[in-house]
Amino acid sequence: MFVRILSSSFCITVIVFCALPVAAQVGVDTGLWEFVPEREHHQAIVQINSSGAFGTGVIIMVDDAKPHRGGFEGYCLTAYHVVENDDDSGKIKIKYQNGEAAKDCRVIAFDKDNDVAIIWVWVPADIKPVSVADIPIEADQYLEISGLGGGSEVECCIRHFVTSATFPTDKETIYANVALLPGDSGGPGFNEQREVVGIVSGGWFWIDGRVKDNDGREVRTTWPARLSNTAPIHQLLADLVQK
Repeated sequence: MFVRILSSSFCITVIVFCALPVAAQVGVDTGLWEFVPEREHHQAIVQINSSGAFGTGVIIMVDDAKPHRGGFEGYCLTAYHVVENDDDSGKIKIKYQNGEAAKDCRVIAFDKDNDVAIIWVWVPADIKPVSVADIPIEADQYLEISGLGGGSEVECCIRHFVTSATFPTDKETIYANVALLPGDSGGPGFNEQREVVGIVSGGWFWIDGRVKDNDGREVRTTWPARLSNTAPIHQLLADLVQK
């Protein structure tokens, strides 16, 4: 692996060449998830680090009118519990699949009850955002979940797996009969049109699964999966426009 680091007052750029196979996704051999191949919309997925927390996020918007250092100002969705310790401190760091990274990111809108947050970030020019769905997902509909559970790395082995929404999914909350791993929090749920329909919040119960990370250490799973649905996300976006 070759790494090159450049620094500036706004972001730290890290270029990483990673040769790990997709099979390095944590949990790929357990049978607990049906993994899907990487697709273009997965490039919007990011790794988030804040004080004492690690999670996932997804870029949903860039502002072409605000260029900065070969990229743009933009917005990232994640779970609020991933960033709540640094919600106004500017200590949140974002890492992209192309190896670049941004620091000094800030929470600019959040809904604690529904566990969603929007972060202001720097976005590299080659990272394309994904759209938020207008229509909420319903029970029995296709659901693709992506995340960095179990210590997966954003450059090479993000977890992408499919399931379906289950009862009692409503316009605010999605439920799915599938296990999640620590680090999946904040990851996006996609519909069949590859639009964001939700953000992973976590599960209800911790269970002892048969999952090991890429270093062979056991990782506990949480089940069933719970995500925000589109209603809280659209409300946050509306609040942001008003501000």
